Amino acid sequence: MEIKKLSALELVESLQKYPPDTYPAEHAQLQAEIAFRQQRLNQQSLPYLASRASRFGASLVDACLSLAIMLVLMFYLGLWSAISAGTVSIVLILKLIAYSLVVFVLLHGYLLWKRGQTIGKKMVGISIVTTEGKIPDLWPLILRRYLPFALLPLIPVLGPFIPCVDVLLIFRKDRRCFHDLLAGTRVINVGAVPDEGVK
Repeated sequence: MEIKKLSALELVESLQKYPPDTYPAEHAQLQAEIAFRQQRLNQQSLPYLASRASRFGASLVDACLSLAIMLVLMFYLGLWSAISAGTVSIVLILKLIAYSLVVFVLLHGYLLWKRGQTIGKKMVGISIVTTEGKIPDLWPLILRRYLPFALLPLIPVLGPFIPCVDVLLIFRKDRRCFHDLLAGTRVINVGAVPDEGVK
């Protein structure tokens, strides 16, 4: 068995095929190789991770773009009138979320599909990739990285705190927020995107 040529998935599968009781030497070699690769990944990946400042800047640009359009939609949907009258319904809120997602896809969908970027991320030179370093597929990215965080704040009591927890996780060593963990993504500098990952 040539351990060095095994992929990460094959290494994990091999651990199950070679239990320590039956194959102590092989199992120990596999564990050592996994530990070595993990250490190398940690050492190499950190310089390529997008800085917290660049991620904040990108989010600010995207938020301003979305807000400008959403203010018009809120007027169109009658949300301002409903707020003034105190008659905001869950149906109206869900409509607003649906429209906001449509706006988001129209604004950023092409860039996300081709480069793993929103407009803000393109401006600051960062990109979303999978943990394997590939550009993620568009619709799974929308469904796992963005849609949950449009709906989770609606949860009574705990909902409003979820975005705060999401943002605070940026201070993890790997700088992956809650939405990154949920979607299996990380944000890196554009120069770190491998050519084969670009569609």
